Amino acid sequence: MTSTKSALMGGLFEIGIGVSDLESAAAFWRAWGYRTGARGTLKAEQARLLYGVASDVTSVRLNHQSATHGLIRLFEWARPVGAGLGHAPLRSTGSRWSVHRTADIMNVFNHAEAARQQGRDIQLRGPLINVRSPARGYAQQPFAAPIRASHNFQMTLPEARVVAMQRFGVSMARYGTINEESLLRATEGCHMGLVVTGEDFGIFDFYTEVLGFKAGKKVHIDHEPGYTPSEFFDLQPGEHFTECDFEDPASGDTPNTQLPGRLRAFLIHNARPQPDLRPQSRPGVLGNCLYTVRVGELTALRKAVIAYAKHGGARDVTEIMADEFGTAAFSFTAPDGYAWAAIQA
Repeated sequence: MTSTKSALMGGLFEIGIGVSDLESAAAFWRAWGYRTGARGTLKAEQARLLYGVASDVTSVRLNHQSATHGLIRLFEWARPVGAGLGHAPLRSTGSRWSVHRTADIMNVFNHAEAARQQGRDIQLRGPLINVRSPARGYAQQPFAAPIRASHNFQMTLPEARVVAMQRFGVSMARYGTINEESLLRATEGCHMGLVVTGEDFGIFDFYTEVLGFKAGKKVHIDHEPGYTPSEFFDLQPGEHFTECDFEDPASGDTPNTQLPGRLRAFLIHNARPQPDLRPQSRPGVLGNCLYTVRVGELTALRKAVIAYAKHGGARDVTEIMADEFGTAAFSFTAPDGYAWAAIQA
């Protein structure tokens, strides 16, 4: 697999989002510092061959300053096939979302709360605040030294699922670049999530063994009232999850050397029954529906995807063809059931 690993260009390239109106969606993401880039189209038959969706589609890429990863691709389908994830809980199998660093999390909250009070279809959670405790290896000195803490705020809308984060007492200089001119003073997508319930974390081996991500930090979270990860995932007594970061191969191991474009995968153990929403997390639906990677050796990667046999292997592997922007690409469903597309760099 060495050749396909070396072919990965950075980390997670794009967050694919189905939208009902390109202009209003672009305006929402402009507040986060994105700007409209390339635009392209596919006819229904081409879209069926590449994405499995027999509908004309117009796509717009949203760029973020000079960022090369954590970008957004908006899909406007002539005939959407579903409403998507919407306000489904973050813990849902099939869940996707993007996390963006901000210079002022309360400013993000102010906008979201004002939208809620105006009756817009938005659901909020937080901001939740974690002061890094001595039990987790942090010797805090209140009123004597800077406090290391994290603030996180989650919002869901019918066509967007976003978490804003702000860190205190730790430098994350390379982990996304804040657009100081944007309304929310935010970065590109620093990390993007996905969730599966089960017991075998090997379901995610595909991301290192085939796509070529670097395995990063792996942690285990138990039910703990008041602790942000436990609260965001609504863990109940007896439930726990394992979380692992899949990184840009060039990303460092310290906060100051980490790079954006991280995939963060969650496996919830002992989970109570819940619907499988992966069919509502695929191209053709509204809202978060696809992740993409860029590679230097597209044909070699496709062969590796087809050859991978663990956990049932990948499915729905298409031929290589031109995407909406005229770039060679193919799509597939990873062994964990999530839809991806790979693009020639």
